[in-house]
Amino acid sequence: MESPGESLEMAAQGVLSPADWLRAMPAELCKRWILDLEAFLLSLPGVKLGNAFPLRHSYGDGLYVREIFIPGGYVFTGRIHKYMNPQFLMSGECLLATEYHGLQHLVGPALVMAVPGEKRAAIAISDLWMITVHANADNRTDTLDIEERIFAWDYEAFQRFQEEGAR
Repeated sequence: MESPGESLEMAAQGVLSPADWLRAMPAELCKRWILDLEAFLLSLPGVKLGNAFPLRHSYGDGLYVREIFIPGGYVFTGRIHKYMNPQFLMSGECLLATEYHGLQHLVGPALVMAVPGEKRAAIAISDLWMITVHANADNRTDTLDIEERIFAWDYEAFQRFQEEGAR
């Protein structure tokens, strides 16, 4: 197996496709790539951090459900999840890059598990309808309060969360 440097060299020579290169990329390098992509996107006029697309929030017994529609053609990044949770691509097609799973080509319906500490970047090839489900043991309905509990806004915040015992 090639070292990361050899993989990058092979990619530069066109031996690896971009998808294979991203799949072969070491987790730390993929994480840096996602953060660099997010920084680039935020440098563009009109791009904002946060909920760029409308969300629908639902609450069940011990559950918080987020539903989002993302038009095809958009490139976007996700938040850092504090806990493992299911993410359902109900319909649509996208390329999803994560530091732990590399590049995945998803066609809905599909299930992906968010890994604690993982950040995602994606390209919506077509319109996406996505649903994420989170634990909400005390049945709170204040969305900002729930988001504070389930997401870390950056890797430093996630590190602090882990050090505090992942409450």
